[in-house]
Amino acid sequence: MKLQWDFSELTDFTKKLVDKHNFDSTIMTATQKVARVLHQHLLEQTPIDTGNLRKMWSAGENLRFTVKPVQNGYEVTFINTARAKSADGFMYGLAVNDGHRTPNGTGWVMGRFFVEKSILLTEQQAEQIIMNELKKWWDSV
Repeated sequence: MKLQWDFSELTDFTKKLVDKHNFDSTIMTATQKVARVLHQHLLEQTPIDTGNLRKMWSAGENLRFTVKPVQNGYEVTFINTARAKSADGFMYGLAVNDGHRTPNGTGWVMGRFFVEKSILLTEQQAEQIIMNELKKWWDSV
């Protein structure tokens, strides 16, 4: 008696499953979608004293962030080009956790934690975004 099985479909499925490029592309897409959500939260959470800081996050097609692969995942870097000039002419960032002196030096502004708030809001949505992209990938395999 001889038993035989046809594993060709399983072999084909395994080849698709280990298609690293397709999977990496899916993860990159998911990361970009999460970054766009974070960008939207940054726009909403950034204080509007003059509007300059918020505008410098950019919007629409000029999103100012980069996504690049790193050792065990992807790194998203956001860029904000808003700057303020101190009295002695040096550039400094206004977004400091413990607050900062007012431009004229007579007062103190407490930190508003808008980046941290934006990250917390995004984390609530990130898992669902990633799972949706993985499901699309899985259904295409």
